[in-house]
Amino acid sequence: MLFSSLNGKNYLYNKNLKDLLNEIVNGSSNGRLLGNPTLAIGSTSAAKVKTSAFDYVKDGVFHTVASAETAFTETDHDIADGYEAIYNLALKLADDTFVITMGTAAETGVDTVVAPSTPVGHLKLGEVKIVSDGAAFDAGTTLLDAGTVTDTYTSKTDTFSLS
Repeated sequence: MLFSSLNGKNYLYNKNLKDLLNEIVNGSSNGRLLGNPTLAIGSTSAAKVKTSAFDYVKDGVFHTVASAETAFTETDHDIADGYEAIYNLALKLADDTFVITMGTAAETGVDTVVAPSTPVGHLKLGEVKIVSDGAAFDAGTTLLDAGTVTDTYTSKTDTFSLS
């Protein structure tokens, strides 16, 4: 790989590398993801969202987070038949636990769904878009591979702030 071929999404890119080294040396109230925690349907339970293992740096300290599967919250994350919603999967930095937050559900094909904001003190890992067609999505029991669910996983993050 040529250095000239690197771009802003690659951590070896000059500016990213300088920013990362500055955070490690000086510490910061912001942090940075150091890998790609891919999101997928759960392997032990198709009702959960799975993330691969990843690393992040916060206040100059490197942290490793193991692969995990996270369940939706029953009732809070339900979607009516014919509706869709975007959910954020984030890591709560205070204790390295995973949290799913739901954006406002919208009628499919009528309104545009928007991802919820990442809570303060959390590191966004990605988004899951769920479209329910033919039955309501019951977050406590509906499997993500059910015929009435269309689910899309996007690994997506942002710089996080602890303040």
